[in-house]
Amino acid sequence: SLWSTIRKENGKSSGGVRRGICSTTINSCMDIISLGHNCSVAAMMSKAGLVITNKSAFGNMFSSDLKKFNDFIAANGSGFFELKNIERLNEWEKVPVSYTFRDNKTGIVSVHDCPLIMGKNEANAHMLKKKKPLIEDFFEIIKNSEELLLIRSNVKTTELEESVRLHDVISDMRSGKKFSLCVFQNRPFADKEWGIESLEFYRSTTPSHETNRWLYSDSWIFGVRSMCLKHGLQDVTLGMKYKSI
Repeated sequence: SLWSTIRKENGKSSGGVRRGICSTTINSCMDIISLGHNCSVAAMMSKAGLVITNKSAFGNMFSSDLKKFNDFIAANGSGFFELKNIERLNEWEKVPVSYTFRDNKTGIVSVHDCPLIMGKNEANAHMLKKKKPLIEDFFEIIKNSEELLLIRSNVKTTELEESVRLHDVISDMRSGKKFSLCVFQNRPFADKEWGIESLEFYRSTTPSHETNRWLYSDSWIFGVRSMCLKHGLQDVTLGMKYKSI
């Protein structure tokens, strides 16, 4: 089993502190892209020593509604943040220093792109100037990269079918080129394999703790390391100690 493999790789025969599980060199030919649903995915990948290829069209945005996000990807990014669809979110307490606004068509929220002092039109123009080249680059990588790893976290309420659809949308764009979509989520179905070779699920919090606070949990870190091991990537967080799971 994967658990047995990781214990063997780590030189342990039982539970306890795990560190430095992934020891292979970084695969420099692989494109690694964060698909959100928020900026914490890219942050955790950086913590694990992984270089995100696309800097990042969606890695620092919120896209918790995977159904809308899938529609947006399937439409090749058309209609992104058109002014008629934008709504400012005045009560966004988590990011009090940024102008925060949502594209109601795609469900994507910009939270780190524009200074708070900007008005709606100015903020939108500023964000689009930064994002449009990244989005074009994103779709170019999706379609043409020879070796592609995509990482997505889902909010707990996201259904399995939407992750499968995201996989299928990307698969259609890839035109037969191999890729892997790694999905982190706190749902029981993430503990299972679903017979789709290029779709991997990782349980994002310890199964005995049903909570939405997946970020930096032991099982989230363990999942990242399991993913690194599977794909021949290096985890450089060797000196960090984590509680046993």
